[in-house]
Amino acid sequence: MKLVAFAVKNYRSIQSTPRIELSDLTVLVGPNNEGKSNLLSALVCALSLAQDRNVGVRRTLLGSSSAYDYERDFPVGMREGAKRSVTKFELEFELDATDQVAFRAAVGSKLNGTLPIELSVDKEGTIAFDVKKQGPVKKALSAKRPAIGKFIAERLQFQYIEAVRDEAKSKAIVESMVTRALAKLEQDPAYQQALKAIEDAERPVFTEVSNLVHASLKPFIGALRGVSTEVGREQRTRAMRRSAEIWLDDGTLTPLSQKGDGVKSLVAIALAKASAEGSAGDRNLILAIEEPEAHLHSGAVHTLRALLEDIALTRQVIISTHEPALVRRDYVGANVLVKGNKAKPASSLEEVRKVLGVQLAENLASPDFVVLVEGLGDARLLTEYIRAREPKLAKSVGGGRLRFTALNGAANLPHLLRFYQALVCSPIAFVDNDSEGNAALEKARKDGLLDTGAEFCAGKPGLVESELEDLLDPGLYAADLCQHLGIPSLKPKSAKFSKQKWSERLAAALLENGKPKADLDRLLREAKFKTNELAVANAGTCFVPALVGPVDGLMMFLKAKLGIEDRPPA
Repeated sequence: MKLVAFAVKNYRSIQSTPRIELSDLTVLVGPNNEGKSNLLSALVCALSLAQDRNVGVRRTLLGSSSAYDYERDFPVGMREGAKRSVTKFELEFELDATDQVAFRAAVGSKLNGTLPIELSVDKEGTIAFDVKKQGPVKKALSAKRPAIGKFIAERLQFQYIEAVRDEAKSKAIVESMVTRALAKLEQDPAYQQALKAIEDAERPVFTEVSNLVHASLKPFIGALRGVSTEVGREQRTRAMRRSAEIWLDDGTLTPLSQKGDGVKSLVAIALAKASAEGSAGDRNLILAIEEPEAHLHSGAVHTLRALLEDIALTRQVIISTHEPALVRRDYVGANVLVKGNKAKPASSLEEVRKVLGVQLAENLASPDFVVLVEGLGDARLLTEYIRAREPKLAKSVGGGRLRFTALNGAANLPHLLRFYQALVCSPIAFVDNDSEGNAALEKARKDGLLDTGAEFCAGKPGLVESELEDLLDPGLYAADLCQHLGIPSLKPKSAKFSKQKWSERLAAALLENGKPKADLDRLLREAKFKTNELAVANAGTCFVPALVGPVDGLMMFLKAKLGIEDRPPA
């Protein structure tokens, strides 16, 4: 059972929201003090009420200790003159085939795949539950609200992780995990026998202590007949559960209490996720996290982003944030814009940028996707290739949604990935298949800077290393380049260079033909420039058909990200 939509009316600073669709990873994004935390809190409140097995029964909540409290949660400005002070939450669940079978068994009614409910709480704390279906089915389901409420509660599990995530939070989570683990172990006969052996060994010690206490107290309490000192089994196990400490070994074994706030925050999120999963069983787990980026440095934010995406593969995650790097760039509609205590799904990345106050340089316009390539020549060639071969992608280039930008060296990849993510752009890497390119990709992966699938190399089968020029048709440039460089052939005579990349083979050919080593860098730059000019002039046919796979793979990825249908010709 998956939560697919949510809405709220009259909760704290929020008067009402439209229906907000929720995905596997939903991002509530906006500036500080504009309503993000209250919107997330409203969702947490609704889920807390829905998780109660008695949610389908009309009843009164227990004051401030409950998930909802009128004095805390109903908008202050609406209390005077309001005919009826009611807060309403709408939750819509999607049921798969297994859920539908279970629903029919538990409730006795069929369902078509969605289960929308409304929870309302009035000033007196009376909670009402309603099924928001239309037509005759509404009456039938409304009569079965207690059973429906119980069904939802039994299949729903959520964990709320607040913005304050210190050592105490982590310790409490670990103690909860230890408690669950020990609860299973305590049923093991071998464990029970071990506890009894400990108790038997300790008994003489406690007897001695009891006798000493008795002797000390007897002169003052004449009627004292005896003293018993003991540690009961429940006390012993309770003490064990509360004695857990967290030590981290990252080269130096250190207690969590001595780590920085960023590490404590990440540990709390990871442990909360693990704890919730351990108790969720077959139920759908929803993690609601307030400002997960709090206390983290920029590098750790990208690690966090990768962690959240990993969790979202199997669980639902909903976060509130004002960190551009955590924005969903792959699915814009999963970003919910919260500003001025109003919320709505984002329709473009430009909207997200405006809400976050991200200012793009004029020469950047507002690209949604930026392809980072090795040099200016590569950027120019791939742009012209798109214009010649991919008219639909060409519209995205012309309209500013897609841009090719030079790294000026693969080592700059991590820096520029962070730069463009901060501008709420989706960066994609297309680098040479050499040691520098692969090292840059590895660092970007390690730092969590690349989206899944957003990395490409100019690989050529049979070569140890390769670059974009290796994929070009030599017939376009070989004769002109030989004439320009003053050499008879671009191929070196020595076989040891045959599996090297284009520039290294050309360097070997230049040296073999007597070109001064001091001129090598200049000649290679000229050769690359000349080759690029000729390739750009023939952009539609410049690549060897059997070798164009890396480029076409990039094109297919871009079309999928931009929502362009790639239909074969009729």
